[in-house]
Amino acid sequence: VKEITKAIENAKNDSVKNIIIEPNIKGSASNVSLSLPIDSLNDMAKEQMNLYMNSRQGSLNLSAAVLQSIAKQAGGIDIRLNVENKELKQDDVKASAANALAQAAANLRGAVESLLNNVSVTEVTITSNGKAITSFDGHELTVYLPVSNRDLFTEGQNYKVVVVSADGTVETIIGKCVKYNGQVMVQVKVNHLSTFIVTNETEKEVVVNKPGVMNFGDVNESQWFYEAVKFVYEAGLMNGDGENTFNPNGNLNRAMLVTILYRLEQSPEVTTASKFTDVKAGQWYSEAVIWASENGIVNGYEDNTFKPMNNVSREEMAAMLMRYAKFKQIDVSATKDISGYQDAAQVAEWAKQNMAWSNSAGLIQGDEHNNLNPQGKATRAEAAMILMRLVKNVL
Repeated sequence: VKEITKAIENAKNDSVKNIIIEPNIKGSASNVSLSLPIDSLNDMAKEQMNLYMNSRQGSLNLSAAVLQSIAKQAGGIDIRLNVENKELKQDDVKASAANALAQAAANLRGAVESLLNNVSVTEVTITSNGKAITSFDGHELTVYLPVSNRDLFTEGQNYKVVVVSADGTVETIIGKCVKYNGQVMVQVKVNHLSTFIVTNETEKEVVVNKPGVMNFGDVNESQWFYEAVKFVYEAGLMNGDGENTFNPNGNLNRAMLVTILYRLEQSPEVTTASKFTDVKAGQWYSEAVIWASENGIVNGYEDNTFKPMNNVSREEMAAMLMRYAKFKQIDVSATKDISGYQDAAQVAEWAKQNMAWSNSAGLIQGDEHNNLNPQGKATRAEAAMILMRLVKNVL
């Protein structure tokens, strides 16, 4: 307790208020625990401090908001953070992991038996007076999970993590392989604690091409979108859609578009939780949607959803781009009369100003038949062209 109190006092004078605790674990223990007085949690939350518990069994990063939520829910005088690596050699652990993988099969490409050979299982709990605290008023915490075989994981790559909640609910989230405290781990951001099963299956949309080298089998120099795809790929804005394919004629969904804009901003850190019921923590687009929503670039629907997998229409894209330009403090007052286009009447009332600005800025133009196709779904090739124009001519 004295060490925690001293660390809090020292951190008050630091510009970055982090409390870092590294429990001294001897031998090959699979479990690490840390007990903290509630008073200390309240002090850290009051001073807007972040708590880092680092260990080779797994690490936790808890923001001031999370600490405050934990302290509020605590039923005793202290709380206990516990991270335990489960041994697959134990029959019950192996059976539970196999069952969870089977339930998540719709989100996994590999067979359960194959994946099971390389998973790592880590249970993370926070308790107070015997009561489990599993959620934090919507706030996220970061968990670093160990991997079974570091040779199967590539730093910077995204991997699928199957999450089993206390009530038995199973979901699949995306974690990123990072080197943390000198150890290869998979980082996930979640708003509730559970048992985490880290697989070595990469997330589908991860780039498999070498950085900076475009070698998509479905994109060649004779195609109108070649330069645009090359530009967005080399700029790190758009990735491939599978092994060595770009899928130029595939549709762009809402999650993809906000992720691209998020990358344009160098993927700033997000510390708040999603307000949309269908955007759960840990998805590949979660932080991008939160960022875009916070900055007025996207809106949700009346039922409090975002519908991330819905394909983006050209007028919806115009709206997001115009809001992004406003966010960048770019003058968007210039517009162009679009009444001369054959289908101008089909532009939704709410989108007319967006389309007029996008057309004036040279982003969204008419086709060979003099149509704007406002309700038409934007393809990935069209999106690449529009984004190249945005970066080169507007930003």
